[in-house]
Amino acid sequence: MLKKFFCIPVILIGFFFLMAVDSHAQAASLTIDPSTQTVAVDSIFTVEIRVNTDGTNVNTVAANLSFNSADVTPQTIDQSGSFVSIWFENSIGSDEVRMTGSVPSPGVSGDNLLFARVTFLANAANTTQIAFNDDSAIFRDSDNVDILTSSVGSVVTITTEAVTPTPTGQGTTPAPTSATTITPGTSPTPGSGTGSPTPSDLPDAGIVAPTVIFLGFGILLLIVAIILLV
Repeated sequence: MLKKFFCIPVILIGFFFLMAVDSHAQAASLTIDPSTQTVAVDSIFTVEIRVNTDGTNVNTVAANLSFNSADVTPQTIDQSGSFVSIWFENSIGSDEVRMTGSVPSPGVSGDNLLFARVTFLANAANTTQIAFNDDSAIFRDSDNVDILTSSVGSVVTITTEAVTPTPTGQGTTPAPTSATTITPGTSPTPGSGTGSPTPSDLPDAGIVAPTVIFLGFGILLLIVAIILLV
């Protein structure tokens, strides 16, 4: 009888361990496409905001861009082709572009979802960056938790010579877009959250997680077996 009571906390500890590993594995990201391009002074160029949900259903995305207003000036926000059905914010400032959009529950999942396109005017010859602000976020549909873990901005080289613009969608090689499924429901109100201010590649948590889960489960079974045999 004592052995059975001792097994209960061990099993519970193992369960919470597996849940923690699974939660850590969810790593959504925001990217600007193309990641690099060269344009001429006084020309208009376009960037695309892409979303990777890492296999998790999400309902709300906040993509807020920062840039050097001396180098580039935002012109328009294009929502055509976006997976978003409800827009909360679309604003253009002198040094910031703010966009927040949502879809009804159960949300949307994909690895290269188009969020929006933004056009800029190249002002002066320079190499400049367009990046995501710290308050950008991707909210999980199940509990409205921000799961944004990384973001990749864009480097724009502005020259005084005429150049052939880089078409959006060819600056990087995106993975195939997953199917989008949206059903009627109530769209949650975006909460607060912080993204990753430093551009970086996606973490490998989603790849390592299954191995860690099986390892943890194996250790748990081994402990229970030893207890029952003693």
